[in-house]
Amino acid sequence: MGAISDSMLEALLLRTAGASSTTKVGDRLLERTSKTTIVGVFLLLLLIPVLDGSLLQVNQVEVVATRTLQVLQRDAIDAQNPYDLEHLCRYAAAGHESTLSFSGDVRDLPYSSVLDWVSRPRTEVSQVRFRLGDAVVLPDPCLTAADAEVTSEGGILAFRFRSESGLRARELLRILCDDQLKCVSGYAGDAGGDAQSPTTEVHFVQREHVRTEALVGIGFTCFVMALLIGATLEFARLSDRLVLAPLRRLVGIVNNVAADPLAEPADGDDDAEDEYELRRIRIAVGKITGLLRVGLGVAGTDIISKILLDESSEALNPLLPGKRVYGIFGFTDIHAFDEVTGVLEADIMNFVNSIALVIHANCCRWRGQCNKNLGNSFLFVWRVGDASELENLRASTDLQAFRPATFSPSASKTRTRSSFSSTGGSPRPFAPRGSMSMPVSSFFADGGVSPAATPKAAETSAEDAVDLSRVSGLDVLADAALIGFLKSIIGLCSSDAIAAWGSDERLCRVDKAFKVRMGFGLHVGWAIEGAVGSLHKIDATYLSPHVNLTARLETASKQYGTSILFSEDFYKLLTSGTRSRARCLDCVTVKGSAVPMRIYTVDVAWRSDFPPELRSAQELNLEASAFKGGKQSFWEKSLDLDTLLSGRSLSFYDAFNEGIKQYVNGNWERAKTFLEQSLGLHKGDRPSEVILDFMRTSDFRAPADWEGCRALTSK
Repeated sequence: MGAISDSMLEALLLRTAGASSTTKVGDRLLERTSKTTIVGVFLLLLLIPVLDGSLLQVNQVEVVATRTLQVLQRDAIDAQNPYDLEHLCRYAAAGHESTLSFSGDVRDLPYSSVLDWVSRPRTEVSQVRFRLGDAVVLPDPCLTAADAEVTSEGGILAFRFRSESGLRARELLRILCDDQLKCVSGYAGDAGGDAQSPTTEVHFVQREHVRTEALVGIGFTCFVMALLIGATLEFARLSDRLVLAPLRRLVGIVNNVAADPLAEPADGDDDAEDEYELRRIRIAVGKITGLLRVGLGVAGTDIISKILLDESSEALNPLLPGKRVYGIFGFTDIHAFDEVTGVLEADIMNFVNSIALVIHANCCRWRGQCNKNLGNSFLFVWRVGDASELENLRASTDLQAFRPATFSPSASKTRTRSSFSSTGGSPRPFAPRGSMSMPVSSFFADGGVSPAATPKAAETSAEDAVDLSRVSGLDVLADAALIGFLKSIIGLCSSDAIAAWGSDERLCRVDKAFKVRMGFGLHVGWAIEGAVGSLHKIDATYLSPHVNLTARLETASKQYGTSILFSEDFYKLLTSGTRSRARCLDCVTVKGSAVPMRIYTVDVAWRSDFPPELRSAQELNLEASAFKGGKQSFWEKSLDLDTLLSGRSLSFYDAFNEGIKQYVNGNWERAKTFLEQSLGLHKGDRPSEVILDFMRTSDFRAPADWEGCRALTSK
């Protein structure tokens, strides 16, 4: 596929931007913010008149009271009636009382409704002044008013009830009214306090009112602050719920993937109503990280972690240095794949994926990970760890996980023929159900062929001789790897989807009795884990001679006519109960290696009538998670494995084992006798035929330079 040009990318971005100019998150945030703002403004408009005192008619009482006195003064002067002046003085003198109530001839004036001082701060009268003129003669009661200092100078009659010194300008209200009953009010010192020809002037002390007004102002300020704080908190809550919380979840997903790329993501809060696009992004990030896990696998964990944790640069650089790790490697191959591809064409994907579904599920269930899908073959790894992880295991279990190879001086100089004895070494394959049990015996002696038996092997780096068998728990992992492949064979035999391919007309043209068959290889060792490729395409994989050897073991399984072939190093890791199910087929060297190696198999029977798996996936997962090693009781209780494993008799294994022992020790005539006997006990045993065919090339006489092993020529 060609690269996307800049113009194509720009057009795609413009089309995407034009498709949706707004987002649901933005719309929801705007909607809720608008509602909150409207409610706040409504409350503000509702309470401002109350809190700022406008509903209390501030100063209205004082203005009416002054205007009333002005009316009384005007009437008294116009009538020139001393009685009215006397009452005017009384009314004025009574103005310092809290109620400012007037009585007598002016009861019809609206004092009772206007001068309601009960529900508002008390306003105290400090001074009342009348401009009467010099011609007005004041009666005695005006000059002798009680509780007041009365002065009459220049035609001005003044009643002083209290001193105005010490009052702030805001606390002294002056109201002046003229003859036309026009009143103006102002505080002491205000220019607005001047009026044209005022005839009545009243000073009101509003200290208590000012204090109350200050408290009301503080309350109003607090209300506005509370409203703003509430609006801010509501906006922050909405922002956190709609934006920040989903972003935190996104960051959490990335951090979790960086910490452990293989871990399944934790279920988040699926609040689809409130997250909208961010929820879609979170789901997309989860799927992308899931694709990373599926695409790169266990070999890409370090790549994912380092790239996600690297904040120093935005550039993508997955081509990181590799590192040496240790593990169990498994290789599988679909037989007759070229012919199947030729006839299935487009359906080859469905064919391969139906097989992969079975094999991946079983190997991953039994603690493995698929690393490569190569079409006809798959590479699996049961990862143990790198050097530091193995060192931690060694320290925690007090075991020597790393043991340099030890070589005897004589072995490094000359080659010795391997020998077999009847004691020590590996056990005899298990007795099938219903057969007579026999004591466990073996045919490999401790002095058999080993990696130290040849000069090239002696040159092997000490790093290649890490003894994984001394790592605690690795025997259980090795058992799980073998069982994972055995369970895969069971799944292929019992799967209806796999069986359906056997009746496909196109495949029947390849083979009238077509059945899906596969080969499996297992080996243990080290490999370089890392990314292979370029910035255009990478594969996270494992590279090493041990991985190559695993593939060659799978290929060799075709030569020996077996389904599973595994190395001696892998065999040594198995528990004793699982070893008893294996038999040694040969001692060989493979291409690319001069190290002699015993190869083993577990005899299985591919059966078309294999009973279907009745247990659920959850039950199968529980079986795998509870696995503690291939003890004898496990194999006896596993009915599906018992059905799969071949029912060869103990007599067959005795004859075959003895034949292999004589073959390795160079006694080919005797080996021929025992191997022909094993063929008689189990017709069609391909390993027996392979060894007989090889010895037949030398007329059943071992060459003079026979070292107990032969070379496998096929990769």
